[in-house]
Amino acid sequence: MAELLIKRAAHWMDALTEDDVRKLSPVLQRTYRRRKQVGDVVVVMPDGHKWGRRECWPRYIVVKVPDMTVREARRYVEREMTAEWDNIQGKTVYRNTKTRRYSFDPALVKSITDPRPPTMTKADVQSRITEKSVLSHG
Repeated sequence: MAELLIKRAAHWMDALTEDDVRKLSPVLQRTYRRRKQVGDVVVVMPDGHKWGRRECWPRYIVVKVPDMTVREARRYVEREMTAEWDNIQGKTVYRNTKTRRYSFDPALVKSITDPRPPTMTKADVQSRITEKSVLSHG
């Protein structure tokens, strides 16, 4: 069984407008693009994992998926990467373009108001998770 830690609370940068983002320094613009967003699967652990005091309600929710292995679930914490030439290192380096490649619908995540971990089937997860490039948030 796998347990998925999902981001529930908004990042402070989520409130920025496009104009605000354009005014940020290049470093902060990268931070903006890579921030964890509501609905992101942050980490996957085996059943019974002892979550830390910061990995809990209301910032995060833990979803238990009894019929999904940790190996199967790890695909949902993949990162989107791009290759860029680094003049200082003199080679191609890979950088995150987004923190996570997959996300649950933020409205679905926000609609969960019970702090107890919900249980979903593998089919539920597969039908409710989407590649971020398709999502409108972020």
